[in-house]
Amino acid sequence: NVGEEEIIENIDIGGPSMVRAGAKNYKYVVVIVKPEMYGELEEEMERNNGKVSLEFSKKCAYEAFKLTSFYDSLICSYFEEKVKMEKMPEQMYLKLIKVNDLRYGENPHQQSAFYRFHNKKFLREKIQGKELSFNNLIDAESTYILVNQFEKPCCVITKHTNPCGVATSDDILNAYRLALKTDPMSAFGGILGFNRTVDEEVAEEIIKRFYEVIIAPDYSKKAIEIFRKKENLRVIKAPEKPTFKYDFKSLNDGFLVQTPDDKEFEKFEVVTEKKPSKDEIEALKFNWKVCKFVKSNAIVIGTKNHTLGIGAGQMSRYDSVRIAVMKMKDNFKEDIKPVVMASDAFFPFPDSIEIAKDYGITAIIQPGGSLKDKEVIETCNKYGISMVFTGMRHFRH
Repeated sequence: NVGEEEIIENIDIGGPSMVRAGAKNYKYVVVIVKPEMYGELEEEMERNNGKVSLEFSKKCAYEAFKLTSFYDSLICSYFEEKVKMEKMPEQMYLKLIKVNDLRYGENPHQQSAFYRFHNKKFLREKIQGKELSFNNLIDAESTYILVNQFEKPCCVITKHTNPCGVATSDDILNAYRLALKTDPMSAFGGILGFNRTVDEEVAEEIIKRFYEVIIAPDYSKKAIEIFRKKENLRVIKAPEKPTFKYDFKSLNDGFLVQTPDDKEFEKFEVVTEKKPSKDEIEALKFNWKVCKFVKSNAIVIGTKNHTLGIGAGQMSRYDSVRIAVMKMKDNFKEDIKPVVMASDAFFPFPDSIEIAKDYGITAIIQPGGSLKDKEVIETCNKYGISMVFTGMRHFRH
């Protein structure tokens, strides 16, 4: 914790000025700002009888201006934090530092690297396993954000950034078993996330199946020993919860920038004749939280503390409902109550309600806002289903 006076005093003026002046005269001056380039300079001079090529000098000028630009950006960032800036400023400078090259991107023919913001470092300590891939990092991130939405011991299983099972319980072993039951087929090769320390009992269960990555705040020594039986399994320790200031989506000529989707409700309004019970309200809130993290069109069917079926990424909301029902029918044969349904956006037609009533769904939560809201509510009333409007959509692309 350094005071402002000391920070201002340590802003260097002369050094960057000399570096910039030398780099500007790159035809006659070589400025070396990286010690690792000393060897390259020596080789260059040996090849050119004590001189350097213009190409090498330009390369050095580039490195010099890159360094002074970065230095100035750090000073700018300091003042940016002290001045109240608008949420979406007129100019946005992304200052990124390469962490490491990755073997490839989403597919083997794509080049890839991991860059982090210069002023933020999220600890991902790899305890064991193969190198983390592009896809591993994305999936682990989405898994860990979701699992940290819950206060109770929680397990999230993710595949291609979509949760395929989420559960909370009094302990993470039971949470894992419940999450896995939602969709054990899709869980194969997936990502596991926990919000509690993973112990040996949980580790023994995990190694019975194939997973790519496990991410948790910590692991017991015995759990780590057990994981060594699966040497390719990537075990990641991340003691901090992820936080975001902005969410970025790339276009061919720039970025779309938005604030994170970190709210849940505008309201919690019961719009049907039947009011949800206390247990149904608990189940609605749990599954609504999960629904935020499912690709649109998103449908989550579940009970008070775990998901029963998830329909993700369909072009039709009706089809997402059918997939969620199919998953529930395949994996849960016992009588479970309550069974509720969450939808990330409004129902454009009552057809999804017609499906829901055939499979024991007694309460539904959705944003509302459709031209056919009245018909949807009337259909719920017809079948004795309670419905809650949240007034807040949660599209995820």
